Amino acid sequence: MVDRLRFLSILREQQEWKERAFYPRELTLPVTQRILTLIGPRRAGKTSLLLAHAHKTRGLYLSLEDPRLEGLQGKDLPDMLRFALSMLPADWLYLDEIQNLPGWERAVRLVHDTTRAHIVLTGSSSRLLSREIATSLRGRSMSRILLPFSYREAQRVKRLTLEDYWEEGGFPEVVLGQLTPEEFAREYIDVLVMRDLVERYALRRPRLMRALVSLLLDANAREITARRLAERLREAFHTSKETVYTYLEYVEEVFAFFFLERYAMKMHERLRWPRKVYVIDPVLTRLARQTPDRGRLVETLVFLEFMRMRNTHPLLRLSYWRHQQGEVDFIIDGLAHRLLIQVTLTSELPDREVRGLKACLREVDGVPLVLAPLPPGEIDVGGRKGFILPLDQFFQQPEQTLEDAIRLA
Repeated sequence: MVDRLRFLSILREQQEWKERAFYPRELTLPVTQRILTLIGPRRAGKTSLLLAHAHKTRGLYLSLEDPRLEGLQGKDLPDMLRFALSMLPADWLYLDEIQNLPGWERAVRLVHDTTRAHIVLTGSSSRLLSREIATSLRGRSMSRILLPFSYREAQRVKRLTLEDYWEEGGFPEVVLGQLTPEEFAREYIDVLVMRDLVERYALRRPRLMRALVSLLLDANAREITARRLAERLREAFHTSKETVYTYLEYVEEVFAFFFLERYAMKMHERLRWPRKVYVIDPVLTRLARQTPDRGRLVETLVFLEFMRMRNTHPLLRLSYWRHQQGEVDFIIDGLAHRLLIQVTLTSELPDREVRGLKACLREVDGVPLVLAPLPPGEIDVGGRKGFILPLDQFFQQPEQTLEDAIRLA
């Protein structure tokens, strides 16, 4: 049983956690009258970000993962928090691992409606998804996604080259040297498959899910379809395209992989065509059966930078373009101009990249850009002015680099 005084005592002790040393993150939490939800993959640093933000504000941090709160029910939380706020006045309430509280949805809505505090929620990606939050809170919430360390954030933690980052990614435990990349990748995939996927969705075929995850790691930054994946899995598992399609939805829901649609004006074409798959962090490709292509690792990290940009540009839309005449890695809509972007690691501009941009421009209007390990400069793309943007400059200042190119266009 957790009474008011016991709850207040636990809450006071938890405030001491805010005094820990934390590494600064780029993501800022906006002041809003809506409930702010912090989402993203497991072990990307959501709790650390919450505590660091709580340290800088007049806020109360509450971890509902604390075993001493066992027995606390959602119906009790509003009264407990109102009592706590009368003793410990605060402008912010940080509710961590909220899914551990039975009946949390109604409790959070009531706290939001009866207090003036700004509310921030986090939940484990295996038990609390953004779509569940949006449904449960009935339009009262807005989300921000936290991904592993960006290159800028990783550099603030330790000295590393851009090449190191391409190979090892940005999960805090790897960057901080707490686990080797191989140790982390093995442990992460084990937990991802068994806890986030098999247990959450009550899957009866864990070996099938593990095999599918392996195929997706092999296919990183390439096109995939449920039909092709099912064909590769059918002999060993006698599975169907429909089952594979459902499993693909599951791995996307728990932030294991992102799927990028091919550009098309018509919705039915976007749904019919293949999608490209991107893993949540390049370190996990250490478990791929094939040696990862470094160019595709860099393309993955560029994609993840675009996902981070959605926190400040919520209308930003991503796709890729492909035709018999070529391919364009990314099409970005939602900024001042549409951008057509190629990513390459070659030290000389490949004809293939330019040909893809030329072919795309016949169908899609936009500013052609090439991200490459080259000095900045202009290029001619079928009579259209395009730009070379240095990869190191992009990873240091992604948004500013794109804005500068837009101004020159």
